[in-house]
Amino acid sequence: MAVSGERLDPYTKRAAFDDLPLLPSSRGAIYGFAACLGVCVGVLAAVRPALATVVACAAVFLPLLLMDLARAVAVYLFVLFFKDLDIVSVGPTALGVLTFMVFVGVRTRDQRMGLALRGSRTPLTVLALLIAWAALSMLWSRDSGLALEDKPASLLQWLTVLLLVPIAVSCGSTRRSAQTVVLAFVFGAAATVVVGFAGVGDAWVDGRLSAGVGDPNHLAALLIAALALGFGGLRLVRRPALRLTLVGAEVVILIGLGATQSRGGLVGLGVMLLVALWIYERRRAQILAATLALLCATGAFLIASPIASERLAQAEGGAGRSDIWTVAWRVSADHPIAGVGLNNFVVVSKDYLRTPGPFEFGYLISRGAVVHNMYLQTLVELGIIGLGALLSVFVLSLKAMIRASRRLVRAGDEDGSFLLQTIATAICGTLAASLFISNAIDPRLWMLIGVGLGFAATATAAPAQSEPDPAVVR
Repeated sequence: MAVSGERLDPYTKRAAFDDLPLLPSSRGAIYGFAACLGVCVGVLAAVRPALATVVACAAVFLPLLLMDLARAVAVYLFVLFFKDLDIVSVGPTALGVLTFMVFVGVRTRDQRMGLALRGSRTPLTVLALLIAWAALSMLWSRDSGLALEDKPASLLQWLTVLLLVPIAVSCGSTRRSAQTVVLAFVFGAAATVVVGFAGVGDAWVDGRLSAGVGDPNHLAALLIAALALGFGGLRLVRRPALRLTLVGAEVVILIGLGATQSRGGLVGLGVMLLVALWIYERRRAQILAATLALLCATGAFLIASPIASERLAQAEGGAGRSDIWTVAWRVSADHPIAGVGLNNFVVVSKDYLRTPGPFEFGYLISRGAVVHNMYLQTLVELGIIGLGALLSVFVLSLKAMIRASRRLVRAGDEDGSFLLQTIATAICGTLAASLFISNAIDPRLWMLIGVGLGFAATATAAPAQSEPDPAVVR
């Protein structure tokens, strides 16, 4: 059925098929196209099973993507929590390519999306300049080829971030779509913990849970953000069944956080609670109650798990981080402005093992260890210029969210303000945990930043319009 008259909001229950000039304007035709792809998948499965899996994911994902970008992006974010499992490692890349193609070719004409993108242009421009600087660093790198390798942050991964953030910004153009993506983050985090406890793939590293994220400390940084987002979701959703599901997800996430045995996760959690006390001015009693509950839960976990308690108590050396950070600071002192080039710390750091030590964990550096600190890693490899750009993106984004949340309070939109406060708090927790990991290109973090930016931009530009839009579920 063709849609006539006024354009429909692409996030309503009906899809605005007039926005789809490349396809027939009916759901039946789109699902028929997907069915044909399914037949092709069946034939392909006999020849190339791996490729058939990718095509099958695309066939299922494409109709949703064409009809509701926000929900499709939410599915994509959910899948990203499993991207380090071998069985789904190709899926996120395929879904991401499809998402970007549809976003550019079909959806950019939506007015609210355009408003969100225009309102976020300053942090998006700084992010683009940061990535351009990372690319330029190949000119003075000792080994420019390392910039194309995966760890800790390849140029291709940075370019992926540059493509994903505008899409996430667009999905934050309404409260309903922003909440959809936020809930996907929570349920994705809980689901990857469940999969980890089920023993799927290499879900444990030295007795610590890594699940579908691949590293216990990286998982912990995401789980503390999911805890904050789940807390916000309990206030924003209305359906009792969904609220009960959120409570269950929060319990699973908290158990998963304990199973990571991550010191950085605990630091991030503590910082996040302090930020929450500052941001949630009207809910400090609830935050204090939540803090007390978390302290009790942490104490009970440490009593029940002596191994985790012993590991957390042995903070000296930080599993080699002290030696790595010492070398990183020395490298940075010699290359303060431009750094040593993207991904080149692993090459240059070996030269500094001959400087006065001693280094108890010097063998880690000789094996090519990363810095295990997002900010120090950026400083070493991209210099003061690169670190300044990265911090500017974070500060500009958080400032926009907090400012928009206060404006929404004045406009009488308590729910919208609470959503922005929740997203900002979650981001702060992950950024604090990033003092112990090199995760500058984590797409889940950047998508969360993008959603917050998008909603802040539309709320600041037109607070009165920010909520005739219904909540995700009532």
